[in-house]
Formats: sequence, C-alpha cells, structure tokens
Amino acid sequence: MSAVRIARSIGFVLTAAILAVSGTYVVIDLARWEWNRAIISALVMLAALIVLMSMMLFRQLHRIEQRLNTLERRRHDAPDALDALRSTNNSVARRHFRWLERSQDQLGVFIPVLLGAGVLLSLAAYLVERIAGLFAAATLDQQTIRELAPDVPLGSGLIRTAERSSQPTTRRRSVNAVVVMVTVVVSLGAVGVLRELTQTRPKEVTAAGTTSILLDIEQRRQFRPIQVVAEDLWGSCRSRLPGALELTAITQLNAKQVEIVFDRALGHTGRVRITGCLEDLTLDLVRADVLAIESFATDDG
Repeated sequence: MSAVRIARSIGFVLTAAILAVSGTYVVIDLARWEWNRAIISALVMLAALIVLMSMMLFRQLHRIEQRLNTLERRRHDAPDALDALRSTNNSVARRHFRWLERSQDQLGVFIPVLLGAGVLLSLAAYLVERIAGLFAAATLDQQTIRELAPDVPLGSGLIRTAERSSQPTTRRRSVNAVVVMVTVVVSLGAVGVLRELTQTRPKEVTAAGTTSILLDIEQRRQFRPIQVVAEDLWGSCRSRLPGALELTAITQLNAKQVEIVFDRALGHTGRVRITGCLEDLTLDLVRADVLAIESFATDDG
C-alpha cells in the first residue's frame, strides 16, 4: 500500500470518527437541554459530513478518470493492432476461391446459395438476439453499454466485463435492504427517545414550593461580582421554565460558589431544563456548573 493510500485511509477514519463523536454529542446535548452546545456539535458534525462526502466523491471521480484513461489508451492502441493484423494478412499469400477462377461464360449457383444462406443465418441470429434481450434487458445497464461500445473497436470483451461489474448480486441487494431497514428502525427509535427527553411537560416542570441551586461560576478575562453574574444567568434561563417564578435569594458562599433560591419546586423535567441552560455557556466568558439542585414542594402543591 502506497503512502498516499495510507494517508487517505487515515483521513477517512479520522473524519468518520469526528462525525460519529459529534453526532453523539448532538444527541447528548439535546437530551441535556444544552442548546448552544448542541448547535456547536451539529456544526462540527456537518463539517465532518461535508468533508467525508467530498472525499468519497473525489475517490469516485479518480476511479472514473482512471477508467477513461484506460479506454483512451486502448483506443489509441487499436489502430496499431489493426495495422499489425493487416500486415500479417498481406504477408500471407491469398488463395482465391475456385469459382472466382472460372471463365465468365460459365454459370454457377454458388453465389446465390451463399447469399441465401447468409440471409437465413442473419435472420436466425437476429431472432436469437431478440429472444436473449427479453431475458437480459432487466439486468443490463444499457446506457453504460452504449457509452462504452464506441470505444471498443476490437471486440466486446470490455462490454461483457462492464456488464458483469454493473450487475448487483442478489446477496448485495439483500445486505443493502437489511442495512436500510436497520438504519430506519434505529433512526426512528433514536428520534422517539430524543423526543421523550426534550418534550415539554408543564405539569412536571414546576409546583408550589421552593428550589435551591448551588452554582460554581468561573469567569475568563472579565471579572464581575459573582452575585451579578448569577443574576444574569438566572435572567437568561428564566424563560426556560413556565409559570410565574420569583427569585427570592442569591447568596455568595465563597469566591466562586453562589446559591440561588426561587419560589417554585421543580420536577424532573424542570431540573433538567434549568441545569442545561445554566451549564450551556449561556453568557460569554462565563462557565457555570450546577453542583446541587434541590426542590421542596409544599403540602398544598
């Protein structure tokens, strides 16, 4: 294997791995309600998909170019072969048919019989060709044959090779059908699971009570009071939760940690949504991690 083919294989494997990893993180980020990260992962997946498709397209174009070059070389070699054949035939002394050596005043029936036999044989060959075409037309690539036929002056061997290579086997068709069915089933299952994880359930989002969120906030190149950053995060993520919510307390615990308390108890869906928003790089140059989140529902809720 040449160095070029090794480099192409490595690039193909790396691109496929990036595509798989980024696609996986798209699903994970959507399930976590981290929309910004999901968008970034989707952009990486799209770029990897474009690169992978381009590599496959260039590979097919390279193969087509090699085939065309082969046909071009064979077409250029054909006149030389014909000249060699003509010179060989000319070098051999011709022996004329005996009936051509007869005098013109004698009549013979050889020519009419020969012509009649030729007509009958041509008709029989035509019928055989038509009958065979009825059974073979469904498996032949007629367009490819028509395009290749003018470039093959010395015979139909290449046409037969093209016909055999263009006919998919039954096993290949079965494998392709199974792969398509499995892909469709897995895709539908993944869409159903993702829909179950990301759909809105108002009754499970909030209830009467309180919720406490412990945040660890990290800032880069722009340092503001941590309580102000926490209030900005709450203002950005407040719209992720339905209902009337009111922030009751923001308490700074140390240089990086802060506790947020508001007047509603969150269910499972609500906790996932607010956690995903707070950890989703919502503010520039700010990274927040939810260390703990607790909800306390009142008796009347």
